[in-house]
Amino acid sequence: MYDTVKREKGSIDELWASAGVGEPAMLGEITEEQFHRSFSLNARGTLFTVQKALPLLNDHGSILMTGSNAFPGAFPGWSLYAGSKAVQQAFARVWLNELRDRKIRVNVLAPARTARPSRKSYSTRRPGLLSSP
Repeated sequence: MYDTVKREKGSIDELWASAGVGEPAMLGEITEEQFHRSFSLNARGTLFTVQKALPLLNDHGSILMTGSNAFPGAFPGWSLYAGSKAVQQAFARVWLNELRDRKIRVNVLAPARTARPSRKSYSTRRPGLLSSP
């Protein structure tokens, strides 16, 4: 994909790194498989997407990442997901300083909670999980 962008467009002004996978598990129930799956996509995937695209990103460009409200929301059962998405906050703060000379903006956008089928079974086991505070 990066070779195609370089060949056809030469460079990019904005990069949006958006990835997320999570499944509920309470502390004491989290498996190593779940840990690796969550951090591999949410943290590792974001880092290497941005790193690989960096040579194509123009000075004064923007890096956007899709965060999650699970991190500040502290929802029971979502510590693994929250941790794997919270890393984007750290990435953004550090990368902003590392890319300061190139004047590249780095932001994390955290969408509000949404009810969707993938959360339905969990929310019925944990009433009020999807309700607004």
